[in-house]
Order: sequence, then structure tokens, then C-alpha cells
Amino acid sequence: MLHKLAKQLIADGAPLMLPEVVAEYGGRRRLVRPAVTIRPEGAALEPGLDGLRPDILITVTGRPLLVEVAVTHFCGPEKLALIQERRLAAVEIDLSRVARDASPEMLEHAILRSAPRRWLWNRLAEATETAMRAEAARRACSREATLERLGNALIVAAASPTVEPADPRLTWAVEATRDAGLEGAVGIAVDGDGCFVVAREIWQSHLVGRHILGGIPLDERTAATSLYPVVRGRFAEPRPDGFEWQVITGRFPALRQPCDVVVDYLRLLGLMGLLVRDPGGLWRAGRAAVVARDRRQAATAHRIGHRKAPARNGGK
Repeated sequence: MLHKLAKQLIADGAPLMLPEVVAEYGGRRRLVRPAVTIRPEGAALEPGLDGLRPDILITVTGRPLLVEVAVTHFCGPEKLALIQERRLAAVEIDLSRVARDASPEMLEHAILRSAPRRWLWNRLAEATETAMRAEAARRACSREATLERLGNALIVAAASPTVEPADPRLTWAVEATRDAGLEGAVGIAVDGDGCFVVAREIWQSHLVGRHILGGIPLDERTAATSLYPVVRGRFAEPRPDGFEWQVITGRFPALRQPCDVVVDYLRLLGLMGLLVRDPGGLWRAGRAAVVARDRRQAATAHRIGHRKAPARNGGK
């Protein structure tokens, strides 16, 4: 009954609200035209269109428009595919939630204006989606070119010669590491370590001195924080040119974020027994670190004693 009423109202030429025309592509949504009210210039109920039978075929400003009325059954995939293949403007009105016992006025309002409705095919939406697809392709091409330039610049930077550290604490860390007999734990090549502007022995000695000899616990998430003064320019940026490091590394495997390089190095120290991970996920000095500390203290004491000896001899 509702289905028949809806078809008759529309076919009789009552003003009909058409939904807004919206184009969507790649997660973007663009309003092409707001909802409009039209008055059919002509109508035919369930006409045969070479294997396609719409509920109503109306004419709007000289153009045909198919109208489907859904009460218990919506437009099926085969019919929808045929509509889109033939590029026939078509709209579907959803009356499935309209109360059957509503007043005639409420039924009429729902059919002509308030019930949900959607475009099954619309030439303006298709044209706009085609334009959006082309825009997306241009953006992707531009983004690809930007990524290529960024990657090449980072590769050149990573291959640049290292420099001597300006911070005396880094020099102290190298000396302390040697005193502790941990020369074999530093100067180790780690994938992507060109992100550091100083030699491997220097930045690795800093971590050894601070967290193994110094005993300061270390969180992997902030592992590289203390090393940022010796990170090469753009490697210190969280998102160079707007790219996530995962994207950069995926395209250029030799390029890695400093924190990832440090994490790999910490795991190597863990294999050596110099660091262990506690239940909370923090890295702490391991048992092997105790021996290294004792060795360093002995070396320091010997050095101090050696410096004092000439002074005592000179006093006699």
C-alpha cells in the first residue's frame, strides 16, 4: 500500500525532494550540489527499459530520472549495476522506517521530503569523483617526488664524514669506556647509524658511560633523547617533510630514525650481558657491568696515583 501510494504521488507531479549530490574518493568527501526540490514534468510507472524496470520514470528539466521506492526491498546489486552501466540518473527513497499507520499528511511528507534518499547514479557525482581521482594522482606523484628528494638528501647526509665532538662529556665517556675495558662494546656498526654526526665509538660510549657505568635506567621510547645533540640535522625531525619514518625507511631501508638505531644497539649490549630488561621494560645495568665498573675505578685510581708520585718524589 505504501509503495503504491509513493509511486502515485510522485507520478502525479507532486514536488519531490532530491538528495544532495556528494562525490567521495580516497576518504575525501565533496559536496557537489545541495538537496533540491523538483517538480516532475512527466512520469511513467514501471516502464520497461530493455531489461530494466524502475518503479517510476520521471522527466526533470528535459532529462530522465529513475526513482526507486524501497519499503521492504531495496535496489539489488544486479539492478544497481545495470543502472550504473547505462549511466542512468537514479535515486532511491527509503520508506522502510515509515509507520504504516501514520496520517496521510505524514506519509506524504515522508515520501516527498523527509524520508532518507540516496543517488544510485548521478552524472555530477561521477564527474566530480573522476576529477578527485585525477587530483589524488597528482598529489601522489608530487608526494612521491618529495619523498624521493628527501630520501636522497638524507642518504647524502648520512654518508658525510663524522666530526669531532664539541661536548667534553663525550670525550670523557670514550675514556671511561676504555678504562672499563669495554672497547669491544663500542664502535659497533649498526644499521642506519649514519644518522649520527660523530663516530660510532663516541655516541655508543656515551650510552655505555651513562647507562652501564653510570647505572641510569633507560627507556627504549626515549633512548635517543640524550644523543640528539649529535644527530644529523633532519634525522632529528619526527616527520621530515611530513613523512613518517616508517614510510621513509620502507622506501630507503638504509635510512633509520635515531631511536630505532639506538634500540638495536641496546639489544646488542643486552646480548653481551651489559644491560638487562626489567619487568617494567626498562634497560638496567647487568652483572657484567659490575666488573666493568670495578675495572674503571681501578684504572682511575692507578691514574691518580701515577700523577701524585712525581709530586712526592719532587718534595724529597
